[in-house]
Amino acid sequence: MNCPRLLLKRDVIVLSVSFILLCLDSLNIERKQAVRKYSPPPRNPSILAAVTTESFVGQHLKYLDKILDNFAEVCEHGYVVHVVLISYEDLRPKLLEGISSRFGTCKRHPAALSHSVKFYSRRKLPKNAFGTAGDLAIRHREYFLQQRVNFDYFLVQEDDVSYSCKNIEYFVDALKITEASSYSMYPTFFDYEIFGGEKFASYRLRSGYIFTVNDILLFASGHDAAGRGYMLTSMDLRHFANETSWIDPNDVQGEFNPTVASGMTLQKSKRLVIPVRTWKSSGIHHMPNKYINMEKEADDTQFASLHFDVLDFIFASCSDGDLPTPRRISVVGSCLACTEHSGVTYMKTEFTGPLQYADSMIIVSYACRKRTEITFPGGHN
Repeated sequence: MNCPRLLLKRDVIVLSVSFILLCLDSLNIERKQAVRKYSPPPRNPSILAAVTTESFVGQHLKYLDKILDNFAEVCEHGYVVHVVLISYEDLRPKLLEGISSRFGTCKRHPAALSHSVKFYSRRKLPKNAFGTAGDLAIRHREYFLQQRVNFDYFLVQEDDVSYSCKNIEYFVDALKITEASSYSMYPTFFDYEIFGGEKFASYRLRSGYIFTVNDILLFASGHDAAGRGYMLTSMDLRHFANETSWIDPNDVQGEFNPTVASGMTLQKSKRLVIPVRTWKSSGIHHMPNKYINMEKEADDTQFASLHFDVLDFIFASCSDGDLPTPRRISVVGSCLACTEHSGVTYMKTEFTGPLQYADSMIIVSYACRKRTEITFPGGHN
C-alpha cells in the first residue's frame, strides 16, 4: 500500500490521524502475511533417526530405499524427521555415490524432512567384546548427545530392518501407558521375518511374563531385548548424557552390536514391555528373512520362531476364557485365571515334531506367580 505523503503547511506538519492508522494497519497486515508465507513448519513432534550402514550395493540399496520411504511416511503423518546415515570415513565415496539420488521429500511440508551423512574412523572392538570387526554400532550415541535438545525422539536401527510409521506411532502410544504406571517400564520392539508369505516372531517372544498394570495387559520377554535398534525420548537421552561410559566402547562386554544398538541399551534401567493389545505394531521386519530360512532348513527347535497366529492365541487367551484352542496347540494351565487375580503369568512354548508350519505341534504352558516373586530381565522389580 502507498502511504499518504506528509503535508506541509506553514512549516507545520498536518497529518490525518485516521490516514496514519489506516497505513499502519495495512503495513501490519502485509507483515503478518509475509511472516505466514515464510514461517517454518509448526511445532510438530520431531524424531532423529540414525541408520548404521556399511553396505551400499545390491539388496542393501533396496533395503535403504524402504527405510527412507518409511521415514518420509513418518513425516507425512505429522512428524519433523531428520535421517542420518552413519558409516566409516573410508567408505565415503562409495556411500555418497550409492545414495546420491535416493533421498525423498515430504509432500506435507518439504522442510520437515531432512537427511545427512556422518562418517567416523574405524576402531577395533574392545578386548571383552565380539561379533563384528569394528565399533561403528556405538557411534550414533555421540551424534545423539550432540542433538539431544533438538529432537523429541531418537531412533537407531540397522540397515536391513524396517521401522515403519506404524512402529513409531506404537512407541509413542505405548509410552503413554508406561509413563502412567508406577513401574520403571518402557516400550520395546521385537523383530520378525517372513517365510512362505507368513510372519514369524523372533524366539524372544516364545517365553515371558504376562501381567496387568492399570487394567492393561503387558508382555515382558524372558530373554534379552531385541528389535535390531531402539527408540527413546529426549528426556531419557539426557539421562545417558550424564554417563560418560555411554559413548565409551571400552566398557562394552559381550556381543557388541546388540549390546549398544538394540533394546539391551535400555534394559539395565528399564523393564521393557509390549502392550498386548498392540503387540503386532511393535514388530520390526528383518528384511533379509535370513534366520527363518536357516531355521526351517536345520529344523532347529531351540531358537524356533513363533507364527503370528500362535501369539494371537496366546495373548487372546489371557483375556478370553472361551477362546477355542487351535488344532496345532496344546495348553497347560490358564493365563486368564492368573491375570484375573492380579498374578503374573509366566508363559513358555515348546515345539514337538518338525518345524514346518502345517505340521509343527506347540505346547503352551502358563504358570501363575505372585508379582513379588518375579525378577524381570533388566529394570527395577
